[in-house]
Amino acid sequence: MSHPLLKVSEIEAYYGRVRALRDVSLQVAEGSVVALLGSNGAGKTTTLRVISGLVRPTRGFVEFQGRRIEKMRADELVRAGIAQAPEGRQLFPELTVRENLRLGAYTRGNDRSVEKDMARVFDYFPRLRERLGQHAGTLSGGEQQMLAIGRALMCKPRLLLLDEPSLGLAPLLVKEIFHIIGEIRAAGTTVVLVEQNVHMALNVADHAYLLETGRVVLNDSSAALRRREEVKRAYLGH
Repeated sequence: MSHPLLKVSEIEAYYGRVRALRDVSLQVAEGSVVALLGSNGAGKTTTLRVISGLVRPTRGFVEFQGRRIEKMRADELVRAGIAQAPEGRQLFPELTVRENLRLGAYTRGNDRSVEKDMARVFDYFPRLRERLGQHAGTLSGGEQQMLAIGRALMCKPRLLLLDEPSLGLAPLLVKEIFHIIGEIRAAGTTVVLVEQNVHMALNVADHAYLLETGRVVLNDSSAALRRREEVKRAYLGH
């Protein structure tokens, strides 16, 4: 991978005095889906937060499109083309579906293509069109997850960060969300995915990194990781 869209190199990060990441390195090719796997507390979400500018690393660097970004603010990174759908969705419950989506496009000002991109979000998630005037807080869990991803897409990102998109969803909705992740990638958006459902993550991802206690312990193509005995035993129930 000579010119990755995203490159994370030897990142170290802390929460207070607790080291959350240690020498984390990864690369993401443009147009790919890369999964970050591991148990709770392994450092997956912290890695996303470093990439999106919400956590400042104490060591190492992050490059996006060949540019160092680890010292940039989160709002600057949104404008640069990185958007995140966070764990827990973090919608504005008293605002409507339309208003939440419009907030996703706040960096674009009066861009005439905003309505066109909203229509594209409805192509992915037709149920959001049906609930356009409904308050986000009254949506089902699956609909809220769709809205969180749709809001991130309204930024027109080159890199979409998804944190636990299947969390709390019924199996049929999980399949639907992952099918749409594949469609988003097919449309040209690069995706970094944090996901507890390792089976579904490896189905959609091209490459995956396995984290334990804040460091990368395995990385390979998804197909290769599926064949590894330690991954089968710990994560795939084999």
